[in-house]
Amino acid sequence: MSKFNWLGGVLTFLLLVIAAGGPTFAGKGNGNGNPGGGGSDGGGDSGGQAYTILNLGPGRAVAVNDLGEAIGGTNDDRAVYWSVDANNNVLQQLLPDFNLDCWADDLNNFGQAVGVIGNGVDATSRAVVWNNLGTPGVSAQYLGEPSVPAGIVPYTHARAINSNGFVVGTVQYRDEEGNLSSYGKEPVVWQPNGSGYDVLELPGPLSANAWDINDHGEIVGRELTDPVLWQLQFDNDGVITGITGPIVLTSLGGPTGSSVGINNDGVIVGNSDINADETHAVRRQIDESGNVTQTTDLGILRKMDFATGSRVNSAGLIIGSSSSYNFKSGQSKRDGFL
Repeated sequence: MSKFNWLGGVLTFLLLVIAAGGPTFAGKGNGNGNPGGGGSDGGGDSGGQAYTILNLGPGRAVAVNDLGEAIGGTNDDRAVYWSVDANNNVLQQLLPDFNLDCWADDLNNFGQAVGVIGNGVDATSRAVVWNNLGTPGVSAQYLGEPSVPAGIVPYTHARAINSNGFVVGTVQYRDEEGNLSSYGKEPVVWQPNGSGYDVLELPGPLSANAWDINDHGEIVGRELTDPVLWQLQFDNDGVITGITGPIVLTSLGGPTGSSVGINNDGVIVGNSDINADETHAVRRQIDESGNVTQTTDLGILRKMDFATGSRVNSAGLIIGSSSSYNFKSGQSKRDGFL
């Protein structure tokens, strides 16, 4: 499935970029480049391609699927779904939220999106799947929670969903006052069971995150300081029978890194330190066994010290962001890139 995730800052408005091949959603740039621009600094022209840009209103778009549908959130913490009709009119649908803050993180091509309901302060954060997007029957369903000891509350967050309805995310184990407990956090996968979702803990130590899953059941994330990969095994009915991993992926020589997005061809994007002061976006190619066959340093934007790839689509196009922090002024700067 082709999906992009935009990791920019808080936006004053959203943009929809329409190209000849179909609609693509993008976040607002900060004036140093244009959405979908070419050169290494985020600028460059569109190579002769004609684009129409539509204003989506206040908020932030974070993911787009192969159909040109997108999800994200408004500035007042409501999950929202956007689509475009045949006349390029933008249609917006606020998603059910149980009267709590909510955020949508990802969607597939089959009317499903995932995210979180509850802000983790005034209410327990719960992972959620929205079904039947764009229809009057749109609905929200909480995902399953792991069993916990007395006095521990699981805060769950769904990060990605694949074409088969499998969901990955993270659970944080907190005490009844909302403080992170000694149980820490761990990555999980939710398996659809017909009427709901069963939660399975991914193997490995605590303090890990699962960020994305492809249609083959390959999951990418971060464990402690390392970029990692898990692989699900299925029976003939599509039920999970085993989990391989975590497999630690290659780095660019620095102490930390992360794997953030993966497509169905085994292309993984994320980041890796090259030294103690600079982190570059990175592209990794894996084979069917999860072995890295190629690692490519994607660099950073000019005058920045951090970059990460966030999603890669079926054509191999990578989207992400690059940022820097000024310790003297206490201000940060972030640009998106494609």
